Amino acid sequence: MIPLTVSMDEEWLPQFNQALDSWNKRFIITSPDVDGLLSASLMAHRFNARLIGVYTTTHLILFDDFTNEAAKEALWVD
Repeated sequence: MIPLTVSMDEEWLPQFNQALDSWNKRFIITSPDVDGLLSASLMAHRFNARLIGVYTTTHLILFDDFTNEAAKEALWVD
C-alpha cells in the first residue's frame, strides 16, 4: 500500500489574512451560486457586513442603490 501524504502550501494564508485585514468589513459582493452565497453568509455573520450585490461572468448587479464606489470597497467572494 502506498502511503498518502498531503502537502499543503501554506503561503496563501498570510496573503489571505493581509487581504482580510485591509478590507473595511462593510460590504460583500458574491457569485450567485451556492458556494458564493454560503461564503457571503459566513462573512456577513462573522463581520456584520452587508451583501450589496452579485456578479456573473458578464454582469454586476448592485442592490438598494449601492454605487460602483461601494463595490470597490467590498470583499468579493465566491
